[in-house]
Amino acid sequence: TDRGDRTVEGCLVQQTTQALGLLHDLDPSAESVFGDAGKYVALTPQDRLILRLLYDPRLKPGMGWAEAEPLARAALRDLRKGGGG
Repeated sequence: TDRGDRTVEGCLVQQTTQALGLLHDLDPSAESVFGDAGKYVALTPQDRLILRLLYDPRLKPGMGWAEAEPLARAALRDLRKGGGG
């Protein structure tokens, strides 16, 4: 590629992580490897927190928003307390 090693590395991290379940790109100004500006090439603390939340055992595939939202908020609180970011 003519885009450079930094861009390729960032793309690999972003696409691999999206394959784990985070499917959408974020606003280019987001402090995240998922921001399309290409500013980050490694997972940021926020990215790591989102991934931990995605795989929290309280959240199950197929849950509706009304059921998942309070569980996700509780999980996020727990992850933040435990240094999950």
